[in-house]
Amino acid sequence: MKKFLICTSIAVGAIALTPSMSFSQVTEKAEVPALSELKADDSQSKEFTANYAKGVRYYNLAVEQLMSAKPEHNLDQTKQIQSKTMELFKNALPYFQKCEKLNPGNDQVKLGIDGCKFALGITSKTK
Repeated sequence: MKKFLICTSIAVGAIALTPSMSFSQVTEKAEVPALSELKADDSQSKEFTANYAKGVRYYNLAVEQLMSAKPEHNLDQTKQIQSKTMELFKNALPYFQKCEKLNPGNDQVKLGIDGCKFALGITSKTK
């Protein structure tokens, strides 16, 4: 049986999501980096932006799902939320990893990858 820990704070890009913030406040602040900030040609920049936007979308949906957990939910409801949250983080990770290949060293991408891995329980020792 897997253990699940609901976090009270999780990073969304460079934004820290706390229980006092609404999902809309976070998504308003989370921005895709400007194309001028990228190190690649135009087609690679567009590919980066598209992948980053998809990764952020899945990540934000996962955070929204996670934040929907309430103390009054029963175990089955909590497991359902956990399952959906994990699925969304798993969906986000490959998009961020693709971005890392396209633009190594991007801090926003690193935060996305680290956030997904943390949520999924992936550590440097976990394969």
